[in-house]
Amino acid sequence: MDIDEDYYMSYLSSLITLLTLDGLWIWFCMRSFYLTKLNHLFAQNISLAPRYSFISYTSWDNHSCCYASTSKPLIETVITGALLGLIAYGTYDLTNQATLKDWPLIVTIVDIAWGVIVTALAATAAALSLSALMH
Repeated sequence: MDIDEDYYMSYLSSLITLLTLDGLWIWFCMRSFYLTKLNHLFAQNISLAPRYSFISYTSWDNHSCCYASTSKPLIETVITGALLGLIAYGTYDLTNQATLKDWPLIVTIVDIAWGVIVTALAATAAALSLSALMH
């Protein structure tokens, strides 16, 4: 593979990891939690486009961090991914906390913690796939 193909495969690894883990998290692990805490805020018809856009650009940022740090230890990539998750999910949740009348604090805490974990995992997947492709 050439450098451009490696670059996009790294992005796809991050994207697939985030989509899969976030989907499993929302639909199987946390669905009742979100319904209990946020039911009054849910739209009647959910639009998936904003969710996929968020996952897509988070994956792009994630894999870009991995791509830029291919010579660094994996732990640095994990930490960078975790920080990106803190920033991305924190921006979303803290904005909701500040602007929505009934946004529960527990949702902010749980969501940010999940963002740190899932984005670190996606960064790891991107870095490992990139490492495998480049060697």
